[in-house]
Amino acid sequence: LEALGGAGGVTLLSQLAVVERETSCKRNVVGLYVGWRGAGTRLPDMLENLTFWNRKDAALNVSHGSIREVLSSLRAMADLRNKHWHELVERARNDPDIDPMEAMNTCEKRVRLTIVGHSFGGLIVHSALSQSLIRDMAELREAITVSTRNAAASKPPKDPVLRREGDLVVVINPAVEAARFDPLFRVAANTPNTSYHAPLFVAITSADDSATKYAFPLGRWLSHGL
Repeated sequence: LEALGGAGGVTLLSQLAVVERETSCKRNVVGLYVGWRGAGTRLPDMLENLTFWNRKDAALNVSHGSIREVLSSLRAMADLRNKHWHELVERARNDPDIDPMEAMNTCEKRVRLTIVGHSFGGLIVHSALSQSLIRDMAELREAITVSTRNAAASKPPKDPVLRREGDLVVVINPAVEAARFDPLFRVAANTPNTSYHAPLFVAITSADDSATKYAFPLGRWLSHGL
């Protein structure tokens, strides 16, 4: 799923397609674009950015609606088609004679799901998935605690599986205050690193993005002042 608009979305899909062509699996890349009414006026960009609180309310309404059903349906579709791969990984975790990396690197994982949101699309993605991401990290932390406590002294604890809302969730220049990221950051920071897990959530903000650097803080100040 890609939630970028215009050329950005096409570029992302093209890059993913190139990556897949270089792998032995050569999966087909399919993009699902989720659109919503992002523009509120026809003003120039900088003035348009100052109307962000109206658009932000619209984005939050979108994130609380059908987008959650869309994301849940995509995850259910991926889990169903990857059932055999999950069984291979679980078997490798329980059988010391099977190399877990060999099991996880097979092309049995038929579907990979990447979720991307830009600007207010990033707000939609974060708002729709943040509770699930926090739950996934909290479950991993608890599973690690229990596994470590119950492990035999002569046998290292088995690393629990991290549940995922897709293979990777990415937000680019998201229109989200740092305070909204804090709960997810804290639960991740307080989860022991017993082994490597591929990135679950990536937030990227450009220092030169005028919307998040100037217009967003100014709009926030004006909205609070009003």
